[in-house]
Amino acid sequence: MNKSYEALFEAIRAKCQKEQWFGPQLGSPTMSQHVPPDDPNHFGFVYPPATEEQLHITEERLGFALPPLLHALYANVANGGFGPGLGLHGAYGGYKGSYPDDDSSLPTQKHKGPTIRYDTYHKLATETIKPGQMPRMRIPWGTSLLHTLELCDLGCCVKACIDDHERMYLQAPSADDDYYILRQLPYTFEEWLWRWVRDEDLFK
Repeated sequence: MNKSYEALFEAIRAKCQKEQWFGPQLGSPTMSQHVPPDDPNHFGFVYPPATEEQLHITEERLGFALPPLLHALYANVANGGFGPGLGLHGAYGGYKGSYPDDDSSLPTQKHKGPTIRYDTYHKLATETIKPGQMPRMRIPWGTSLLHTLELCDLGCCVKACIDDHERMYLQAPSADDDYYILRQLPYTFEEWLWRWVRDEDLFK
């Protein structure tokens, strides 16, 4: 396994142990006064690491390979259910999200409508912003960026997304109900996770 991955995974485990929680950040004992002392979030990751079979099923259903770091994270730390906001969505057999009737695990996110290629997104997005800003654009609901997944819900209808090249995005509602805003972030998935470990701003 990549050495930088090992350091990151150890930092994630250390953060969770220090703060005495192993589930979604917004549902952790440090964020809620109603989590009982024997809640599993205090002692270990709620979802065990994914098996290679589970990861294979996930990729087969998606129709493309998971980003390498996300694949390694599921295989070595936990199958979702921990991390920023309401927790990272899991691979097959993992965390399905914080709402019982709304399965947001990765295998359910196969694109069903029109898609936009990254080069098209980048060209159209950069034409509408000032130099030096990160690409952002309004996209009709039902249309998605090719090979891009919702990674976790950050609250207030804002979601973190990742593509197969480990580029990170924020998805947020638009003032126009027929569109949403997709904004590329200036760091990779690995850099984004390190920002979370260090309690740095995930939006900036």
